[in-house]
Amino acid sequence: MLDCLLLIIPKLDPYGPLIGPNLLKACLQDNGFSAKVKDYNIELYNNINETHGSLWFGEDDTFLLQDHYDKLYNSTLKPYIKRWANECLEENANWIGISLFTQRSNYIAVSLMQEIKRKNPNQKIVLGGAGLSDLEIESSLAVANEYGAKIICDAFIYGDGESALVSLLNGKNVESSFKSPMQEDDLDSIPFPDYSDVNWSSYVNDPVNDIPVISVTGSRGCVRKCTFCTVPALWPKYRFRSGRNIAEEIEYLYKETGLTYFEFTDSLINGSMKAYRDMCIELTKLNNQLNDKILWTSQFICRSERQMPEKDWELTAKSGCQSLAIGIESGSEAVREHMKKKFTDEDMWFTFEMAAKYNIQVRTLLLIGYPTETKEDFQETIELVEGIYKINKKYKQSNPHHVFAGRTMFIVPQIPVYAMATEMGINDRDNVLNWEYKDNTRAVRLQRQMELLEACDKFGFHQNKWIKARLPALIHEYNELMDNDLSIKQIAI
Repeated sequence: MLDCLLLIIPKLDPYGPLIGPNLLKACLQDNGFSAKVKDYNIELYNNINETHGSLWFGEDDTFLLQDHYDKLYNSTLKPYIKRWANECLEENANWIGISLFTQRSNYIAVSLMQEIKRKNPNQKIVLGGAGLSDLEIESSLAVANEYGAKIICDAFIYGDGESALVSLLNGKNVESSFKSPMQEDDLDSIPFPDYSDVNWSSYVNDPVNDIPVISVTGSRGCVRKCTFCTVPALWPKYRFRSGRNIAEEIEYLYKETGLTYFEFTDSLINGSMKAYRDMCIELTKLNNQLNDKILWTSQFICRSERQMPEKDWELTAKSGCQSLAIGIESGSEAVREHMKKKFTDEDMWFTFEMAAKYNIQVRTLLLIGYPTETKEDFQETIELVEGIYKINKKYKQSNPHHVFAGRTMFIVPQIPVYAMATEMGINDRDNVLNWEYKDNTRAVRLQRQMELLEACDKFGFHQNKWIKARLPALIHEYNELMDNDLSIKQIAI
């Protein structure tokens, strides 16, 4: 009998396997348990991407909204769910673990669990992942008797799952709470992920390098507490690995898989500057020894010149850093201050300049329509796009900066803005996308999104085809809200 079958389910990016289940597999095996990982996300993507590829990209909410999901289930997903349930039960696993990486996995998780329990009511199922924090979904999952519904999962683990899952398989009762997520204290003691179940050829190559990408986690949580972010709800305390330990894992995975491009799953890789510098030093040494060059990418935060001087940027480039995703969010310093981003315009432009000088691409992430964002604030975001274009023109780097047009602000219970809504005067905070604050309405946010798309296109920051594919739906929603007849031909992208 297999001790634990770990499942990766839609919807997730198709660029590589989720690290969590493969990390849990390694932990279980280190403790004497047998484990196996199945990736149903990439299987579904490869089967239906020609007809439904846009589901995986852009702002598509099909997996997030019940009525949209139900239509997709009835038209497309039902036979897959039935087959997956059969396959899972054929593994004869004591436990089936399902990872809910985001809320976009929840409805399909419910469908799969219902089918598994229908076929075998005694099959034990444990859930984990950030998606569990959606309170509305919590009720439908019926993870405890007080919800008054048929129990379709037998346990859940909110937060770090390494120690908790081992305890569960040892027959112990795992007490998990949304108010107090589990956190591992010593990340260096966790084994390296076991990707032996992965067929790397089934994944989509990284769109920038056109090569496979493999995930690494250097830290959990964040040193900042941005008001629109769910990370602090899952990881209240910031935990990080030593730089040497991270570099050792990258070397190990390179030797095991032959892959050379690594993507950090961290909210930020430079939370601890000491650990960051140590990692860069070790990766530089490794690159000097290997015939293949190790490349890496990560999310990052803007730091001042004092905190991260030019010598750190030079070291970053030597270590193999190719790109950094930075949540700039807004061109307005006033908006960023309310967000608690904690960096100034001076810090921001220093970051762009240094990255360009050392040929490191900054992938600028923007958030459209934060509650306090005014028309003037949004204009500063448009000016930011132009400013990044001018830096690219100045440095003519082979790896130029890019701007992603971003998503509109949504409000969910796990972000600080939700708790601040009454005091701020935000109306309909439970309406996720359709909340209102003064002149900031859903229609205004959609209009700004289209204006930002135009600006990005004007300055050469062309969006991927799936973001563009969402444009007709955005225009349709905008026209319905405004009783307008805006045409896609009027949007210059």
